[in-house]
Amino acid sequence: VDLVRNDLGRIARAGSVHVPDLFGISSWKTVHHMVSDVAAQARDEVDLVDVLVRISQFFRDESCGQCVPCRVGCVRQNETMVVLQEKGSLTSERRQLVDDIAQVMVDASICGFGHTATNAINSAIKLGLVPGVPS
Repeated sequence: VDLVRNDLGRIARAGSVHVPDLFGISSWKTVHHMVSDVAAQARDEVDLVDVLVRISQFFRDESCGQCVPCRVGCVRQNETMVVLQEKGSLTSERRQLVDDIAQVMVDASICGFGHTATNAINSAIKLGLVPGVPS
């Protein structure tokens, strides 16, 4: 939680970083995770697409590669975010791919990393925060 708060502090408005849910339980089909929510209000000059590309790079690079859904899903998620960054929008097929990747990773990944690797990007899209991508 402190690492996330520190990372968010780099792009957040002063005083806006907070932890609304500390050590909550997130249940999946085969595992339970202890999770915390850390939130912040981004500074005006922060490009959310750049942040999402960086998040997708993190998951791509940190996936252990043991299971195919996570290994391939993290790579495809990052490729899609790079396309968004380069073109400023996603085709309807690419947008559907984002949802499909998330569903397969939740259903078939063997650990919590794969179950949650798409959460930040999907949340931003579903909240309508990503320009050029329909929610």
